Order: sequence, then structure tokens, then C-alpha cells
Amino acid sequence: MVALPRSSRGKSDGKLTDVLDHQLRIGDAKVAESIVAAYKERGLTPPENIEKPPAILQEYLVYWEAYRDLITERGSPRGPIPALSVIAYADAYGLERESLKRIVWAVDRVLTDHWKGQDEAAETKRKADAANRKQIGSKQ
Repeated sequence: MVALPRSSRGKSDGKLTDVLDHQLRIGDAKVAESIVAAYKERGLTPPENIEKPPAILQEYLVYWEAYRDLITERGSPRGPIPALSVIAYADAYGLERESLKRIVWAVDRVLTDHWKGQDEAAETKRKADAANRKQIGSKQ
């Protein structure tokens, strides 16, 4: 079995969750580069979290690849990654089952929280648009 690497903070999934969070908020490296360039063109200092996106440490690559492989196992587009799929993956690649489940689900929480935020923003916009239409209709 491959042992789970530990960071200096004792958490093993922090870096992977940081990477996914950055990708969801900023986009890939090319998008980040264009944002940085736009700041610099205007003589501004870009935010550090854009200029220096988190990198995946070598020892975490196996877990990042596992997550990317396992997201295709959802029963529905936004459903959870099944435990049986994670266990089968762990067994196939010689990873610790419980560690892989913990990491995969921690990273996946970043994505599901992102979706939840998008849904809430869309609902807020829908309500505001409906209120605006109602207000415009009452003035006519």
C-alpha cells in the first residue's frame, strides 16, 4: 500500500483542495496569466493568489489523478463519488482505502460547494430579475 503523505500541518488534502479552489475561481494557468498581464498593463500589482497559483506537490499527484479519474464515477452529474468506486480504485492502485476516500471527498467538497454557490447566485439573480420585471410591469 502507498502511504498517505502528510504535510507539515498534519493535513494531507489541503494542497489539493487549494489547487481545485483556485482552478474554479480563476481558471487554468493561461487565464491566470492573462489576468496578471492585465493588472501589470495598468501598473497594478496583481493579487498574490492569482500570480502564484498553488502547485500540486509531487507526492500528491497520485491523489489528484485519482480524484480526476473518480469524478467520472458519479451516478448523476452532481451526485457524490461512490464509496465503492473509491475503494475499487484504491485496491487497483495499491492505495489506502480510507485515506483515498478522505482525500477524494475533501477535494470533491470544494467542487460541490462551488456548485452550491453558483446555484445560490443564479437563484438570487432570478429573484432580482423577477422583481425588476414586476416593477416595470406595474409602471406601465
